[in-house]
Amino acid sequence: MIELVPYDESLRQDWDELVRRSPNGHFFFERSFLDYHLDRFPSASFLFRDGRRWLGAMPGHSRGEHGWASHRGLTYGGLVLAPEPRTAQVMEMFRRLDAHLREQGVCEALYRPLPWFHHDQPCQASEYAMFQLGAKTSSCLTTTLVPAGIPSSLSQLRRRKIRKATADGVTCGPDDDLETFWPLVTSRLWERFALKPAHTLEEIRLLKERFPQAIEFFAAKKDGAMVSGCLTFRTRQVLHMQYLHSSDAGRDEGGADLLIDWILRHATAPARWFCMGTSCENGGRVLNEGLQGYKESFGGHAATYCEYAWNPQETPP
Repeated sequence: MIELVPYDESLRQDWDELVRRSPNGHFFFERSFLDYHLDRFPSASFLFRDGRRWLGAMPGHSRGEHGWASHRGLTYGGLVLAPEPRTAQVMEMFRRLDAHLREQGVCEALYRPLPWFHHDQPCQASEYAMFQLGAKTSSCLTTTLVPAGIPSSLSQLRRRKIRKATADGVTCGPDDDLETFWPLVTSRLWERFALKPAHTLEEIRLLKERFPQAIEFFAAKKDGAMVSGCLTFRTRQVLHMQYLHSSDAGRDEGGADLLIDWILRHATAPARWFCMGTSCENGGRVLNEGLQGYKESFGGHAATYCEYAWNPQETPP
């Protein structure tokens, strides 16, 4: 019999140990990452166990008076599984979750599974559970995946930009000058999209201190001045581009093009994929074709990650 256990701080070690040995684990789901923004996303997470064995962890938070989500504070949330559970057990976990949310009066549950390209092995039983619960796709975003290693499918424009940046003396490598980079992130996001970064500089510093092997920063410089920067998040299978921005000089010089090429050649291993992030707006209903085309010009192709919604009050008890 599988039991749903609401998470509390006494279960931190059990939670983190399960995440680290999971075939679909991600450092996003460790409590040191999840809990940095508890003030904005009040925890409503759960663990699942069979006897003394922990089988799954569900990061989540309350959302308004009658809502729950896994997890709007992350790019994706989703059920983190131990290596042992079978599909029937995953289904049972979702039935337990659905019943608990129904008892709590939740009438809108949102679920974002970890995309397949982060998995160490196939691990998509939760998507099947969404179908069984009658969930609907509430958003579908495109991201761009480029195979890790030496780029083989660069467009001619990207090749010209890279040659220009190299000839002009732009150099690339690991860096730690986030203080110079962050004002650039803030101004570019506001100019282009009227958006603020998902993280403040202080939050990124905190997370980088907690996860120094997983959060990395790379910069392109000319004559010692930063012209482009890229902040990445690393998992076992993926190096994810979280922020990429350039100064006016960097755009003219092709700094971002050279930096991405450098990262693909020198920094992706042992990951399988370089993920360049979403190119969508309004929950995926609007595709930024220019941005998507730019990413695909590095030899990338579209992958998707979706969010599902269902009403626990309407599922059979």
